[in-house]
Amino acid sequence: MGTTENLKDYKDVMMFHFDATGNLRAQYGVRRQENNKYSEQNPNTQKTYLSQDGRHVYWMIGEISGLREQGGMESGTLKVLYYPAVTKIDLASAKLTSFVKFGNEQFFLNNSLPELPMGNHNTIVYFGENKSGKTMWFGQMPLE
Repeated sequence: MGTTENLKDYKDVMMFHFDATGNLRAQYGVRRQENNKYSEQNPNTQKTYLSQDGRHVYWMIGEISGLREQGGMESGTLKVLYYPAVTKIDLASAKLTSFVKFGNEQFFLNNSLPELPMGNHNTIVYFGENKSGKTMWFGQMPLE
């Protein structure tokens, strides 16, 4: 049995912004929006998406809200309840917008297929469900 001495403790989320020659242009550090025992013991998922015009990057951080036990055929397994928090970074000024939470803290991403980039439409579609898993949720985020 593990002890608390063996547990990792995750805090801030970091990202580094390099220019075309490899020089550090900016570094971004943000506090996680969720600070519970599950989020502190697990790293946040991070993804970046380049805008179609190449002037912005969307930075998605998967915020862990909690866990729930699965039912039915998946009984006995745990589902991570996490949602996307997204900011838009202006590459020219190296400034980022406030993070936006998708799912209104009521809907959480599907653990197997959380998102689907729609290249032709320049959008991301998020897939998920409510906390009980009985109501499906789809969210669309345009990459302007």
